[in-house]
Amino acid sequence: MPKRGIVLKARQPGISTQACGYCAATALRPHAGAMIVSHREELSAALHRKTKAILTGFAPTLPIKFGVARRDELVLDAIRCDDGELQLRSTITCATAGVGSTEGGRGVTLQWVHLSEYAAFPNAAQTLVATLQAVPPTPQSGVVIESTARGMGNSFHAEWLRAEEGISGFTPVFIGWPMIEEYQLPIPHDGRLELEPDEQEVVAKFGLTPQQCWWRRYVIQTQCAGQVEYFNQEYPITAAEAFIVSGLPAFPRSVLIPMHEAMLREASERFEGEWSTATNQATALRGGRLRIYRRPVPDHEYTIGADPSGGQEGGDPAAAVVFSRTVGEVVAVWHGHLPPIPFAQVLDGLGRYYNEAVVAPELNSGHGFSVVEELKTRQYPRIYVWQRVDKVTHAVTNFYGWSTSYRTRPLLIDNLRHGLSEQEILVRDPATVLELLEFQYAEFGGRAEGLTHDDLAVACMIAFRVHTEYPMLQTGLPPRHVPEQFAERGARPVYPNAMTKDAWEGVERDLQRLKHGKGSSWGEYAVGTPDRRGEDNVHLADEPWEQGLDEMPEWPW
Repeated sequence: MPKRGIVLKARQPGISTQACGYCAATALRPHAGAMIVSHREELSAALHRKTKAILTGFAPTLPIKFGVARRDELVLDAIRCDDGELQLRSTITCATAGVGSTEGGRGVTLQWVHLSEYAAFPNAAQTLVATLQAVPPTPQSGVVIESTARGMGNSFHAEWLRAEEGISGFTPVFIGWPMIEEYQLPIPHDGRLELEPDEQEVVAKFGLTPQQCWWRRYVIQTQCAGQVEYFNQEYPITAAEAFIVSGLPAFPRSVLIPMHEAMLREASERFEGEWSTATNQATALRGGRLRIYRRPVPDHEYTIGADPSGGQEGGDPAAAVVFSRTVGEVVAVWHGHLPPIPFAQVLDGLGRYYNEAVVAPELNSGHGFSVVEELKTRQYPRIYVWQRVDKVTHAVTNFYGWSTSYRTRPLLIDNLRHGLSEQEILVRDPATVLELLEFQYAEFGGRAEGLTHDDLAVACMIAFRVHTEYPMLQTGLPPRHVPEQFAERGARPVYPNAMTKDAWEGVERDLQRLKHGKGSSWGEYAVGTPDRRGEDNVHLADEPWEQGLDEMPEWPW
């Protein structure tokens, strides 16, 4: 176990028992302090008993003298030796999150801390910060955050993402259920197992044994209400799968989860830094707000979707996503807190850097208008334009920026969902992929939105929507436009009297005029010579109703 580790696990792999062993070993050092924090009192009591059992199990080899302690503590006074006692004065505390003060770690010095089922803690972030202050950053100290996933957007999810990106100092450790030996069952009857399509996919991808497949099927049906989503949350097989909760996703998870895993493996190769508005260049800075995955390529076309914010710390961050129209990839993102005017300056620099990309700031927050005005002031050449038709005057008015409404929001979502399903877009930024995974339809009302922040997701949707709307410079057509394929025209239909449809309609109008005594005589409209007869010996001057028909025939169209 790393000295600073965050563990995402399936149910009951034995991590809590291991934590009790680490605390017991730490307490054998003089004047040491260790703490285990759980989310329920009965679990804290169970961990207390387990830790004491480990310590008492050392006797008679290592007889420990326990001191007077509170209910949730173990005090190790000394170790009895043949020639006396070795003084320890160590303490192990088994606390419960949310019981008493959330500042439980303050005022003491701890050498080992284990937070069990951290995702279920009330005031989790505050408890974590207070506890970490009690642990000195020395080689002898250690902190382990351990939990099963309980959806996205909570403190455990945020800490896991920070650990994956390498910016928190914690090492991510994932323990999937196939790694636990007990999670398999013998197959009943003849020992043969007919796999369902989804089971075949899992077996092919992860190499499960038939016994593991049978255990998985049994647990889904008996312990997870038949819901695969619940099973994936409680018994994940990949880290990304663990945080998915049941719900109606706006975008296909079958595409986004493998994409997230693949992009995490490539994340170390990206450029991290800041965009300098003074030099109009990207400056390297680890953990910076700018992440570049692909540099601009000459003659490639780009779009930039932007979601501005007020820039206040603690509020919503601003986001910009750069999309390559030529290769269909998200090649760069900017994400952080910045007021509208400086954010517009960043967009101006990024847009010019990426071959004068089409920049589309969202207007809904109100800050988007400030961004557009600053871009116009800086004479940025390609700002996204949308048109509105006035219902009264029918005049067409041009507007700068993207306006999200109850009508245009489905355009964003449906367009990106189709693009992901048809592999028209590859999102290289793992953080953006996670926001798209969090984007779900509400149970009531049908509105889709993110569980926490959705700034990157909205910026990505806008960038891709602008791509599908705007014509490509090379072709002059939108990317999804299919050129019309004109089949060879057959012979044009010949109507009776060798007249076209327009001629027949003209004759009909004239006949109506004749009924009312207007126009010329009928003789002017007779066709053919009276003495000439057709192939069927029918006089061409005779109309059909003059040939013994009771009514006029239908027009040929």
